[in-house]
Amino acid sequence: MKSHSRTKFFGFTLTEVVVAGVIFLIFCIPIVGLLSTSRYTAKRLSKRLGAIMLAQGILDEIRHNSQVYGSTMPRLASKQPQGFKIQKTFRSFEEAENILVFTVKVTWKEFKKERELQLSTLVSSKPDFHVFRR
Repeated sequence: MKSHSRTKFFGFTLTEVVVAGVIFLIFCIPIVGLLSTSRYTAKRLSKRLGAIMLAQGILDEIRHNSQVYGSTMPRLASKQPQGFKIQKTFRSFEEAENILVFTVKVTWKEFKKERELQLSTLVSSKPDFHVFRR
């Protein structure tokens, strides 16, 4: 009867399989940890990016409609997207007449913490010196 030598037998022993499994787990656990961290970071940054886009859009709309300042007053009250709270304020600019400082403050909840973003721009309440005609 022939005996199989170790070099001709291609099977694995139970010990080799267990060692390979342990080594695999040692390398996989940090990778799984990185995936959960990246999901947390992506969720946090998506809310912040949404707040930035919302505030910048409001400032752009106000700046666009500042030719006649009266047209911006009704725009101070607008719909608020779900999950965000918007506060719009304006005050006069001390350095110059007919200039207002318009500020948009966006707040949102992020993992049980209140976060806040504030953007400001200068708006002229003076009529333009040129008129576009169609």
